[in-house]
Amino acid sequence: DLWQPDVLNDATTNVRVDAFDAIRWAPAGRTLAFMIAGSDGKGAARGFGHTSGPRCFGQDGMGGQIAFVDPESGLSVSYLTNGLDRHFLRQQRRRVSIANKVAACIE
Repeated sequence: DLWQPDVLNDATTNVRVDAFDAIRWAPAGRTLAFMIAGSDGKGAARGFGHTSGPRCFGQDGMGGQIAFVDPESGLSVSYLTNGLDRHFLRQQRRRVSIANKVAACIE
């Protein structure tokens, strides 16, 4: 295993920053190293799909790049681009659309 189970559990479940994120219009949901979809119904605001499980964790990057893991299914996703999309709403919609498509593959 890349990470010890207790470290992975801590990094993917122990929310350390849940202050309101004015850009995403939702609580931040930040753990030690990632954002988690969470069970509060705000996962899509954090860049996860509308049907992503609450344990999904990952991070969105500059210009609309994303990487996340669904520990329930073992599926991981990475979307990279060589361009910088400065339109935040378009980035967010793309992230959620990709995550929705990934979630549909799991179901």
